[in-house]
Amino acid sequence: MKSKTILKGKVKTGKGHFSWVFENIEGLWDLYNKKSKLNLIPGSLNLELDHEFSIPSGSTRIEAHEYNGTVSASFYPCKVGHLNGIISRADNNEKGIGAHPRKIIEIAAEKKLRDELDLGDGDEVIVTNQDHEANVGAW
Repeated sequence: MKSKTILKGKVKTGKGHFSWVFENIEGLWDLYNKKSKLNLIPGSLNLELDHEFSIPSGSTRIEAHEYNGTVSASFYPCKVGHLNGIISRADNNEKGIGAHPRKIIEIAAEKKLRDELDLGDGDEVIVTNQDHEANVGAW
């Protein structure tokens, strides 16, 4: 059984960290692309939700040792409009002790979402996903 899940949030300017990480940490971009089966571009769309969000258990992991780094993260597939992407979150953010509170999600995609969907700060965005049975209701 699959169920469509929905998150709603407002576009918020990010810190440019996701873009910097992809462009400067050797091997990380390739690892994300391989595991997500997408051709992600550097950068992310930040959305502020009206509630906290946690990455569902069983989501895909990037472990620090896989790229000789210091930060591990989880990501979960999603769609914004017609575009495929992932919601990615570093472990410290998931624990509530990182740079982003759990009300902020970062979405990486194959296109620059702000440009493709003509989005600006404050615009409302709907994020969907076709969950596997184990994650139904996780959002």
